[in-house]
Formats: sequence, structure tokens, C-alpha cells
Amino acid sequence: MSNISCKSIVKSLIPPFILIITRGAFRFVKKLLIGKYQTYSIGRFNVKLNRDHALPRIQERYKMYDRFLPFLASYLCDGVIFDIGANVGDTLLAMLDKMNPESTSTFVCIEPDRDYFALMKKNIEVLDSFHYAQRIFIENAFCATSKESKTTVKSAGTAKTVLMPVVQKVSSGGGGSICYIA
Repeated sequence: MSNISCKSIVKSLIPPFILIITRGAFRFVKKLLIGKYQTYSIGRFNVKLNRDHALPRIQERYKMYDRFLPFLASYLCDGVIFDIGANVGDTLLAMLDKMNPESTSTFVCIEPDRDYFALMKKNIEVLDSFHYAQRIFIENAFCATSKESKTTVKSAGTAKTVLMPVVQKVSSGGGGSICYIA
């Protein structure tokens, strides 16, 4: 058995402990100075994103990312458009930016994650001044084709849903889809 002193144990623990405190203090100061959110422009709309949201980096790297659906929406004049997994409402705003001004299309945006849903709600508040708000319906719900609950794993401004056993049923559509309270 080696002779390890209390002093040598403490010395070996101090550097990692100080490093952890320093990283935590840096994150705290960064949040205070910079804030939790960033603003990102999508056409004529500004979107509030989490500071770590990957959308700006993805669109910078892949110029055509998230561009086809708004282009397609520009040809729609009426109907119902569903955005399942609406995240912060960025696709909705991109579609509205490109949409024909005479369009009477209705939008249904469903997002299961409470944090992204709250941001989506804030992001579409600006639409009141554009007279779109009465055609947009948002729901904090999870859609599935079977009776399963879910858990959400977040990373870089998006979320992946992992299915688990049954929870409370909210509604079912004619196509067999089932929505559950998020």
C-alpha cells in the first residue's frame, strides 16, 4: 500500500475543481452579457433562436437548406399546410415570406418541445401586423401513429424524439394519427 498524504490528494483535486468553476463562471457571464437568444433574419421576418441553434450555420454551409418548401408555398393560393415538428416557426415564416399575397392558406404548426413551442409562439407574434395571425394555429403536441409516449433529446437548436410506452391521448385524426399532450 502506498503512502498517499491528504495534501497530495487535495493538490490533485484543485486544478480540475478550479477549471470547473471557471467554465461555469464563463457560461454565466456569457449569458448575462450576450443573452440566451440570437436574432436571425428569414426574409422580411426576424426569428428568435436559442443562442446555440444550428440554423444560421446550416444555412450558411448548405445554401439550399430549408429553401424548397417556401418556394413551393409561393405557388399555393389556398388550403391547409401542416408543419409537424415546427421548431421555432422558422419554416412557417420562410413560407409566409415567399407566399403569394393573395393566398388564403391556413397553417397548422405542431411542436412537441415546450421550449421550442414557446419560441415559436413569440416568433409568430410579429405576424399580427401582417394580418396572418388569424390563419395560423399552433399546438404544443406530439403526433404519432401508435400509442406511445416520448422523450425529447435536444442538440444545437433541434430536438429528436424518442418513443416510449403509452400516455394520455388528446385527439385522433381520420388518418389514424394520434396526438398526445407534450
